[in-house]
Amino acid sequence: MEKTFTNRLKKILILAVVLNLFIIVMQGLNTKKTIQNSKNSLILIGKTALSSFEGGRRAQLLLNPEGGQRFRTFVDMIGENSGVLSLYLFDQSGEVLFNSKEITPPQISPIELPHGMVETDAGMLLYQTLPPPRPMMGRMMGQNAPRWMQDDRNLVAGVMLDTTEYKNMVRTEVIFLAWMFFLELILIAVYVYTARMIRVQTEQSKRLSAAEHEAELGKMSRVMAHELKNPLSSVKGLMEFSAKKLEGDLKDISDRCVEELSRLDRIINDYLAYGKDITLNVKDTDLKAVSENIAKLLEIDADEKDIAVKLEGSGQIKADTEKMKQVIFNLMLNAIQGAPANSEIQMTISEKSIIIKNEVSDTSFETENLGKPFYTTKTVGTGLGLAIVKRICKLHSFDVKIDAGKVFSVQINF
Repeated sequence: MEKTFTNRLKKILILAVVLNLFIIVMQGLNTKKTIQNSKNSLILIGKTALSSFEGGRRAQLLLNPEGGQRFRTFVDMIGENSGVLSLYLFDQSGEVLFNSKEITPPQISPIELPHGMVETDAGMLLYQTLPPPRPMMGRMMGQNAPRWMQDDRNLVAGVMLDTTEYKNMVRTEVIFLAWMFFLELILIAVYVYTARMIRVQTEQSKRLSAAEHEAELGKMSRVMAHELKNPLSSVKGLMEFSAKKLEGDLKDISDRCVEELSRLDRIINDYLAYGKDITLNVKDTDLKAVSENIAKLLEIDADEKDIAVKLEGSGQIKADTEKMKQVIFNLMLNAIQGAPANSEIQMTISEKSIIIKNEVSDTSFETENLGKPFYTTKTVGTGLGLAIVKRICKLHSFDVKIDAGKVFSVQINF
């Protein structure tokens, strides 16, 4: 039920993130279109104003100091149009010949670029080169024609547009889009935080479940081992007594029975070790001395397979010495049992870690189950060796890392 709820919550958050991202994309496209339309509308106003200069000698009328008042009035009316700041006439060099509002325009070069648009902080300047006037009337009047009618220059008309509203609109659209991005970031952060909290909660639930499971296994192991220990000790004692009295084949059979009972006794001791409550007596522990002592205890087991145990380094830590003896004993015995004959076990000791490495003859184990109670691939043993190691290390707050491959490695970080 809880897993279903968390999965639904994650899906809802992912849907919200994707939906908001889709809205941002659509809003971005709409913003781009709105800005372009607004700019096109502004340019259309400018082109409409510039069209007033085209045709006949309208532009030349503005240069006539003696007349053209009506066209000047018309130009002023155009200048009063919303969005128009000023109207201009330039010559081909870019010099200003007429300025309706005395607003200084930006520098232009009509010879290089006859038509163009220049955006400045003051506004947007549109300009275009006007078609040359028809000089028919001036030629008919000859030298008596007014100077402005004899002027055959190619003039350039310009209009300065007010971009204040356009810039405000662009700023508003960009701010709104930025807020949408900010909201998206918040949603992503909420999703990441929620996913992390769900993962932490799931891991805690798994650890709690594993702890409860191990507690039940420990209780079962302790009860079962306790019930078997006493009758087993009695049977073993009787068999050892019988072996001393018998001779020949019966003695051999009795000795083998004693050996098997001893093996069964070790198995029960493993169950007792895993099942009993552990209390720590922390003190200075010499890891090298403990390791050398364990190596001597297991020397016979190693010699039977011609396995060399190589110890390197030294270190002292704060730990329960007896429990660390059990940890190193289990790890070294596990390495001897798993290593092929004529191989080597390497043990590296420092004040930060213990690392035990050995080759393995059987790689059929399931890596994820290593260290779990009762899991083993060996024909003998209970599968509690690594489980006991991990339990003792957990009580010490030590970290255990198991790397399984052609080389089996167990590293305990203090």
